[in-house]
Amino acid sequence: MQDASSTPTAQLRNRIVVRLQKELRTRRFVVVSLITLGWLVALLIVASREGHGLFDSTHTVVYKPFQLPGLDVDEPLQPAALAGTLSLHAGFGSFYSNPARRDWFELLLAARGSDALMPETILAIDNIRLFAPDGTQLCAPELRLDAPQRPVSVGIDADLVLSQELAEYPTRAMAAHRFELFWTPMYSPACAYQEPAWVLADVLRKVAVAQEEPLWLALSGEESVIRVGESRVTARPGAVPGEWWVEVVNLGEETLHFMPDDYPAHQAWHRVRYASSPYFDSAWDRLLRGKTFLAADMYQLRFEGTPPARLPIRLWSGKEERLRDVRFSKDDELRSDPSLRSTWHLALAHTDLDMPTQLPLQAQGREYHEVFLPISLSAVCQLRVVSSEQPLLRWRATQRLPMKSYRRYSALPPEQLDQVRWELQGSDGELRFFHDVQVESELSCPSGLAWQALPYQAGEAPWLVAAAALPSALVQPEQPARELFGRLRFLDANGQALMPVARSADLDEPTVEDFLFPGGVFKFHGEVRRIEQLTTLDATPRTVRWTYRFMQLEGN
Repeated sequence: MQDASSTPTAQLRNRIVVRLQKELRTRRFVVVSLITLGWLVALLIVASREGHGLFDSTHTVVYKPFQLPGLDVDEPLQPAALAGTLSLHAGFGSFYSNPARRDWFELLLAARGSDALMPETILAIDNIRLFAPDGTQLCAPELRLDAPQRPVSVGIDADLVLSQELAEYPTRAMAAHRFELFWTPMYSPACAYQEPAWVLADVLRKVAVAQEEPLWLALSGEESVIRVGESRVTARPGAVPGEWWVEVVNLGEETLHFMPDDYPAHQAWHRVRYASSPYFDSAWDRLLRGKTFLAADMYQLRFEGTPPARLPIRLWSGKEERLRDVRFSKDDELRSDPSLRSTWHLALAHTDLDMPTQLPLQAQGREYHEVFLPISLSAVCQLRVVSSEQPLLRWRATQRLPMKSYRRYSALPPEQLDQVRWELQGSDGELRFFHDVQVESELSCPSGLAWQALPYQAGEAPWLVAAAALPSALVQPEQPARELFGRLRFLDANGQALMPVARSADLDEPTVEDFLFPGGVFKFHGEVRRIEQLTTLDATPRTVRWTYRFMQLEGN
């Protein structure tokens, strides 16, 4: 019988093993292995520095609705002075700290530009100084932090909560520049450091100036391009009639953006497309070539009727300027010191006076019943029960809902978040779930309502308004805050109503007193230039009635 080791297959296997053993001992294999290991270590280092892994996808498509700016569009305000928010990391200064720890905090600046309308102006921050509560300077790290090319979205607590979202405190998604500062005492012994109370820094930004005459981007059956310096905007016909893809790439000092115009009816979507990299990792590509990580704005436009022959494009140019000693404060300091301006420009929506004609806005057959009204209508309209199969029911404005009872309910659509939520309840305010009951309700509003300007002159701190400048009958500390801010609106230079700042966050049922700061002033998320009061021109009631049937219990 033939020995298994002497078969042709075994002999071939033995030769391969011997060959591999010899190859592993060669200098060539050792050198190639070391080079490969070095590349892997370099990739890991770059990935850890970038903070988002080895691979940065360039093909993720996230669409969001977009509308070409109309003639009535308001351009983002560019304040002369800025303020920032200081946010400490949750684990800062814990007892797990050791000499090699890396505590960190964030400095947040609101993004003022718009992808479609105008360039973002924040470029970088430097000359950073950290201060203790007593005003002693703790540290002054010598570094410059460049603003990210794309602002990030941060959640900002709403001060005047008028409705709920999953029974949690709603936040506003605000575009912001986030600067992270890491601290390693082991490597910075010369800079005494502890938790900062506030931070001062110089902000480098670009002063943008618009060219008066527009540039025109042709919409035709062929590709058309506008180039200015390193920036460009390109239009390509789409797959269906009346469709175009518009790509905007902005680099350098001059940038291109859509200009407000009277556009025909259309649908549009926007996404951000990141440039492809010759390497697997765009972060590694950026490190190798030292270039800005390119991002393009992609707009898909579909016109319903006759499309325009061209789109107006605005050219912005600018120069760098330095704003010195911009203060970054923690939220509790911003809410305790009225002299500090707010970081964020927040609008108070739904101050319109159009009476809804279709109520309720929710489906029939649930075990609860709610109606959402604009804050101004909630201040002057009456909501009542006309008839009910269950006695002692009433409508009541409810701003904060108990988490335990409402956990299972779906989130509200964004258009209802800044409206006042009214709920049908029992007379005790506790009973709010009903079954096998039919109720007829009525909304009654004055026929003639209008906003009328009050005499007002902004002071040196335009984000503050003295209570003495307002009608005393409306400034009642114990009244719900929605009553005051529904009957008065505080407008910025663009005519947009501003959100007031509360002295403490996360309020269940905010009153006027919660917004009244020491010195008898109200503070706003923006600069107040005009105040208007809601007046009744015609008290003749306009009414809307509807009937609602609560859900039936199972088995009935």
